[in-house]
Amino acid sequence: MSQMRIALALLGILLILAVWVFNKYQEGRVRKSVERTFSKAHPDALLASRAGAVRDDLGRSEPSLGIDAQPIAHSMADPVFGAATGHLTATDDAPIVLDDAIYAVISLSLEQAVSGERVLGVLQPFRRAGRQNVLLLGSTDDALHLIRPGGRYESLVAAVQLANRSGALNEIEYSEFVARLQHAAEQIPAVCDVPDMRETIARARALDARCAPLDAQIGINLANPDGAWSVELIAEKSKALGMFLRVDGHFHAVVADGRSLFFLQNGDGAAFRADALATTQTSRLTLILDVPRAPEALSPYAQMTSTAHELAGGLGAMLVDDELRTLTPAMLAAIGDQIQAVYAKLAIEEIPAGSPRALALFS
Repeated sequence: MSQMRIALALLGILLILAVWVFNKYQEGRVRKSVERTFSKAHPDALLASRAGAVRDDLGRSEPSLGIDAQPIAHSMADPVFGAATGHLTATDDAPIVLDDAIYAVISLSLEQAVSGERVLGVLQPFRRAGRQNVLLLGSTDDALHLIRPGGRYESLVAAVQLANRSGALNEIEYSEFVARLQHAAEQIPAVCDVPDMRETIARARALDARCAPLDAQIGINLANPDGAWSVELIAEKSKALGMFLRVDGHFHAVVADGRSLFFLQNGDGAAFRADALATTQTSRLTLILDVPRAPEALSPYAQMTSTAHELAGGLGAMLVDDELRTLTPAMLAAIGDQIQAVYAKLAIEEIPAGSPRALALFS
């Protein structure tokens, strides 16, 4: 083959490659454009759910807030033995019925009855499996109870929660927990009956997928048009409305059983401190309602909006969105309609707001 033919052949190959590369480039541009158009989340300005939150390799991220981007902090009771699920307390001694829909239940068979002190001494570190809560229970008289000193148990149960706001239980969390539990159980002694990992992880992912679109929080901002308020004044006005400062640095509206219905946080960032009320100022506050954790029957949104108006009147504040635009009665009513839709979806998914199941999953 002459040099001329070789050169022409090479030129033809180069032209074909150039056309192929150009077509791939155009195809990529079109694909990205379509994805931006049809996959872009359009969150409501005042109501956001975890369905639109950024997810990482570990699962769901903490959900964003519609009006204010400050992180949510929860104050939950920590039982004597087991993880903080929001519905068990250190004084609970009533029989516990495990919710099999949200736990992977590991049974620990005993050769003979064992004391609570013995179990606590061996299994105290097993409150969590990675990011997931764990309940460690003992059976007496065919009923399950939180393990406590003075008790005597015929069998044990380790219930690993399948999902929470941090995401679904994953293979590493589950396998590491099981390995450590089996090793520790030998010291009691006890034998573990462990659910299949593949089936357990599949259940966890399915549960997480059900919960993600239902995780909604709303916030209402109160802005000071004239500068900043003393936090001491805010504490005074909040207390008059039945809100009390808790260790998480928020003023909580508390219901009869001690549960927080909604809370007030510092819109300027730092948590409130009881020892610094007189020396701290802020120019913005945010009332936050954690929808899945607040029972619909208590009308939490109506109570929160009423509190917002009362606070605004007492502090000379304006109710605004993130862009400092005034929230009108029509806008607030529209948010209420959206919340009702979330409550309806929670009920359909058999996770009623404020129920023990919801408190565990949305923790």
